[in-house]
Amino acid sequence: RTLTSTLSKCTGLARISLHFSEISDELMGIFIGAIRKHHHLETLDLSSSNVGSTGCEALATLLKDTNSSLCVMALDRNNIDNNGAIFLANALIGNTTLEELHLDGNHNITSVGWDAFSQVLCNTSSINDTYVSNHILQSLEEFVSGAVPKELAHSLDLNCSSNDRKEIATKKVLLYHHHFDMAPFFEWGLKVLPLAVSWLDRARGFHSNNKANIDVKILSSIYQFAKAMPMQFVPVTR
Repeated sequence: RTLTSTLSKCTGLARISLHFSEISDELMGIFIGAIRKHHHLETLDLSSSNVGSTGCEALATLLKDTNSSLCVMALDRNNIDNNGAIFLANALIGNTTLEELHLDGNHNITSVGWDAFSQVLCNTSSINDTYVSNHILQSLEEFVSGAVPKELAHSLDLNCSSNDRKEIATKKVLLYHHHFDMAPFFEWGLKVLPLAVSWLDRARGFHSNNKANIDVKILSSIYQFAKAMPMQFVPVTR
């Protein structure tokens, strides 16, 4: 109680390290309330602190806070299971600051929990869902243990590949969407086509080894519009 009272007053802290603190579920809620206004806090270390699902649910509220500056959250060697992992993963939807989430040593996280992170980092349901996925998180483990599935590791590597989040988003879209369905844009007519072609053309710089695939996407986009509204492609006779 004394600690949380002190923390609530010291709002200028950039790092809080409380590893081996054994924070109970009840105290975790009080602790989060005490640091909620720490908008300059960049690192929070709660390693080996007996954090479980309830604790993760409370920590998730910090990650959802649009005023948060958290870049690193260390939760190594806790009691986090799939439910806790899902709380943390879902909190990263829309998060624009957290680059490292250390989860090494939480052996109760299985493929179910890791899949939640995969979905957030690269949601392949649609091109738009992929584009607005999380392109910020770069690490889920402090040490390499091999627990992170290959597909999730690849998404993390993509997030590390550039400081330009639009470039990362473009890379994911081109990687996971082999066919661009233009049908949803037909209602706006041909004015959308130049925008789509221009976007694909700019993507060449991000995929220098895959230019042929981009050319196919450009031709496919033009063909879909031509097939849907052929009269728009007929030259006007004078």
